[in-house]
Amino acid sequence: MKNKFFKFLALSLAATLLPGTTVCADDSSDYVHVDVFGSVYYGTLAAAKDGKSSVFTAVPESDSQFTITGKWDTNTSAFTQDCTIAYSDGSTQSIEYNKKGLIQGDIRTDFPDGSYQTFSAASGKPYKALRTFSSSDELTAIDWYYKCTLMSTWKSDAGTVDYDTLMETPYEYIDLPFTVKGTVDAIYEDSNNHTDIKIKDDDGNIYLFYYQSEDVNNFASANIPSLSEGDRLSITGIFSNIQNPEDSTLHLYEHMSGSDYNLDSLKKDIQNNDFIEAMDKLSKKDTENDETLSALLKMSEVNDSDLEKIFPIFNSVTADVIGNDCDPMNLQNTYQEICDNPFYYIDTDISLDGTVVCENFDADSSKLTLLVNEKGTSNVYAVTYKAENFNSILNKELHITGKLSNTHRVPYYNDETKSLGYVIYPLISATEVTE
Repeated sequence: MKNKFFKFLALSLAATLLPGTTVCADDSSDYVHVDVFGSVYYGTLAAAKDGKSSVFTAVPESDSQFTITGKWDTNTSAFTQDCTIAYSDGSTQSIEYNKKGLIQGDIRTDFPDGSYQTFSAASGKPYKALRTFSSSDELTAIDWYYKCTLMSTWKSDAGTVDYDTLMETPYEYIDLPFTVKGTVDAIYEDSNNHTDIKIKDDDGNIYLFYYQSEDVNNFASANIPSLSEGDRLSITGIFSNIQNPEDSTLHLYEHMSGSDYNLDSLKKDIQNNDFIEAMDKLSKKDTENDETLSALLKMSEVNDSDLEKIFPIFNSVTADVIGNDCDPMNLQNTYQEICDNPFYYIDTDISLDGTVVCENFDADSSKLTLLVNEKGTSNVYAVTYKAENFNSILNKELHITGKLSNTHRVPYYNDETKSLGYVIYPLISATEVTE
């Protein structure tokens, strides 16, 4: 299956690894060009046998031999609507072109033995999950796109860091993938709403890996399980730069506490918008660094002696944590697994009955965010949806349907301990909410 998988992706991976590539023979007016997953291919256009469709044939110099059959729009000189790509290996791909001549929507690739693969594309770029099925519709493999390249490819292409060489000649490694094995030494947040993982390898070298932990970016969501200090892991990321504290604008803050934070304690410590707004007004201009930080962030800023030296920073792609045995091919759909592995559950349908224990309405966006205690359990979910006319539903029982959408952070401030942080809960984007 693996060989078949890469055989099929000979075209699409060339497109994603070399975006904007143009494959052509010459500038002859007899040729037309098409966009296939971000790469431009030249070829000839002829009428199909049915007289209604057109057939594009890639020039022999192309890195992949294929034809595209579908409706050709002479006004835009591009395919439009539903089309079929037929590859020289016998596989076919069902696609849809938009009005701009870019592939969009759900894609299906059928192989000669009856097996097939599915994924999605937007603006000509593949994203989300790539699933492989047998001829009997059994799921046999699953992978995910990160910046138009499969996570398995990022991992297989990743090198091993030679720390001294990286620090001496960092410019040679910018935007290249590396895998680091080590221990989670600390977990922070930064002012860009990233989660920052401080990792120490067995030689005592320090690395900082960051990722977007709350929002879903269809093209670049990292697969990072829930982490705790002391976790052993293997993490793959893209080298970004060397951070020099002397001229750095990076500020790190206390991190989220996780989904196991006691709900009763949270109710006492949770901060409403009025409190946060009042604290923000206490912000002072930091003339030394020429930037403004909210009072809440200043209160939670941390100083780490290890990060007072120069260290490398990586954009996280995926991580494997020792002791986390979650199998994406066999998900258990338990609350704990959803909390520990939110990436695997993005876009999963969910139905929930529970009581509203907290509510926050954003009038500017007409967006209501709830914390809902699942009926008969101690499980808590964050739920968000549009609410044009808001009336309080605190302590009411609701039935909610929607899709899981990564995580949601709830800020808290404990006045006794003077500690600020975040509690993180699974997030449901609700499609229907009824009492």
